[in-house]
Amino acid sequence: MPKAFVVLKLKTAVVTFFAVFTAVAVLVLSNNVRLGIRKGLALCASNVIPSLFLFTTVALFISYSGIGRVLGQVISPITRLLLGIDNETASVFLLSAVSGYPVGAKLLETLYKDGKISRPKALKMLTFSVNAGPSFVVTAVGMCMLKSNEIGLRLLVVHLAATIIIAVFVRFLPDRLFGDNTPTNIDKTSTSRSLSDAFVTSVSDAGATMLNICAFVVFFSGISEILFEVMPQKAPELIGFLEVTVGLVHCTVKQLPFVAFLLGFGGVSVIFQIMFSAKTISPKIGVIIVSRLAHGILSALLITLINTLFPLSIEAGTFNSANAVISNNSLPAAVAMLILCATMLTFWEKSRRKTHTV
Repeated sequence: MPKAFVVLKLKTAVVTFFAVFTAVAVLVLSNNVRLGIRKGLALCASNVIPSLFLFTTVALFISYSGIGRVLGQVISPITRLLLGIDNETASVFLLSAVSGYPVGAKLLETLYKDGKISRPKALKMLTFSVNAGPSFVVTAVGMCMLKSNEIGLRLLVVHLAATIIIAVFVRFLPDRLFGDNTPTNIDKTSTSRSLSDAFVTSVSDAGATMLNICAFVVFFSGISEILFEVMPQKAPELIGFLEVTVGLVHCTVKQLPFVAFLLGFGGVSVIFQIMFSAKTISPKIGVIIVSRLAHGILSALLITLINTLFPLSIEAGTFNSANAVISNNSLPAAVAMLILCATMLTFWEKSRRKTHTV
């Protein structure tokens, strides 16, 4: 029997087992699942959307409007010398550092579809152009979850430092190691957008990105309650490996290296988001997993070093997702939710019109 066939059968058996186990667990522990989903929705409304939506919209607008090309020309002397990337991709590196996890992957896919970057180059950059945004790290994790602005800033510094270290290392690897330049069935015709069209597209794409992120957050939040019921002692660590936002709410300041690791790794959820956002490039999941693990390990080592040299001078608390409520006094959450709903209605209306036209 061929070895490849045996491996395929083994993978199928493992996936089938976990699928059946999860289905049974959802039926038996339905109350826990409902509780987890409510927590996930509250977490999205109170932390994820307010901290990511506006940054994502601005980052996409800068890229779609052509402003990113100008920024790339400004910083390209530094990025070309340090990282070996040109004007076009320098803006992607910059925007991925100031937005959120899947935005860098989305921008790389856009460049590839427009014919401005080769597939191997896009896959190579994908290893270091996926980051947690400053707003999420400092605001959501630092201030909201760990109750410390200082911790948030430290986590951001080590997160970006790990990104640069990986980028410098990857620079010296040949592009062909990350994939071939096999053409895909897409129209690589670069299209120019007006400012108004760039704005509308940016808001729509940012809304779709938020929906994608929140879908994974809510899904793994439901799974997390199953894990807490089945294995309460190990659940926090396992949840962190699955979904970073849900896992981080259970962390304390004493687990700061683990927090830094989770932010760098991103969890299985972020890996799926990268695969979805860059699906046209067809990234290799093994390469993505290795790059995320490297980012997480470097981040953990760097935060340990910084805390050893400069000990924390403040106490920090923890964030309890059970207390996260959607309040009518929370203006950022309310505005973000309204815009997100309007975006989804727009998508639905466009889809309906296309269906009737056909």
